[in-house]
Amino acid sequence: LALASAILGRAMFYVMVIPTTMPGAFFWKNKGFVEHARETGLADMPQLGVAYEQHHVFKLGELLETLRNTSMREKLSQLKRVFTG
Repeated sequence: LALASAILGRAMFYVMVIPTTMPGAFFWKNKGFVEHARETGLADMPQLGVAYEQHHVFKLGELLETLRNTSMREKLSQLKRVFTG
């Protein structure tokens, strides 16, 4: 009985509370939710799947070093994974 009550309570929370506080909030691709998560700090929780936008300087030296230190077999394997996943 306690398990059924817990499951029902959690289901009601997701069905009634979340849509009323932030419509569509449980859809990660919702731009409104992404902005809301970043503004309120929810993006700090990795389980939400929202990340802060981060930009950094491209380091050509690191790329060239990686190319020199990676075998041709590994390069081809990585290239294949780009297209096949």
